[in-house]
Amino acid sequence: MAVNKNFVVRNGLEVNTDLIIADADLGKVGIGSTVPRFELDVAGGIGATDVYISGVATFISNIKVGSDGSVLSVVGAARSVGVGTEIPAYLLDVRSPVSTGQTSLYVKGDVQITGDLSVDDIISRTVQISSGIITATSGIVTYYGDGSKLTNILSGVGISSLGVFIGAGATIINFVGTAVSTVTVSSGIATIKLDASVGGGGGGTPGGSSGQVQYNNSGVFAGSSNFTFDGSNVNIAGVVTATTFSGTATEFTVTANNSTNETVYPVFVDGATGSQGAETDTSLSYNPSPRVIMADKLS
Repeated sequence: MAVNKNFVVRNGLEVNTDLIIADADLGKVGIGSTVPRFELDVAGGIGATDVYISGVATFISNIKVGSDGSVLSVVGAARSVGVGTEIPAYLLDVRSPVSTGQTSLYVKGDVQITGDLSVDDIISRTVQISSGIITATSGIVTYYGDGSKLTNILSGVGISSLGVFIGAGATIINFVGTAVSTVTVSSGIATIKLDASVGGGGGGTPGGSSGQVQYNNSGVFAGSSNFTFDGSNVNIAGVVTATTFSGTATEFTVTANNSTNETVYPVFVDGATGSQGAETDTSLSYNPSPRVIMADKLS
């Protein structure tokens, strides 16, 4: 049955003590609250199909959109916002269902970052860095295009000494060894100073006179007039000790043996002149002590 009248409450309304309170003097309605602080004060949850707020909405604690905040989660205590995660690990934590192959964050316009940017991959038409350095701790930094817009790119050969970086370059030459004294780079020119007192590898200053063969004398190049080379022959004044010799000796030194009791064998050759091979015969011997020549046959 329809009633063509208005229902008017002039002095307030109370339903079941604190279920609904309508305070006509304050102009406020409380649901679940006997002391409404706002025009509509709800102490509890609100279920609604649509909510339209034309002013400012203030949330004291958290905001969750989706099942347990899986779509959007705002954690007031941590002062963090999560998109695609209910537990944001950063101030703004944006996650997609998969780690690669899906765009998680799309920004149409400029992005300004005052701190560090750590990324796995960058795919962009333009990346502009007003100041600072692009550093790749691992992997490869690849530039596409003709390179006409690239500036301050390292190229050429860099210098290091004993593993210590000195000059920049795409390829590094590392100078090692005790002969390397200093390596400096100035205006793109590398100056390598070698210690003249350290031998090895052709470094150092020769010692002695012209024609003298160089040798290591306590770490310093030295020469001697007893050991020379004229371009064809090696001349040695003194005793040469070796396990084997190759070549023909023009003379040799002999000593007298007049009393030793031993059997020796005379040395003879096949020809009277020219290069001959020294030979002995076991049938012909001599003992200096009794001074006896022994032979199988004498004639």
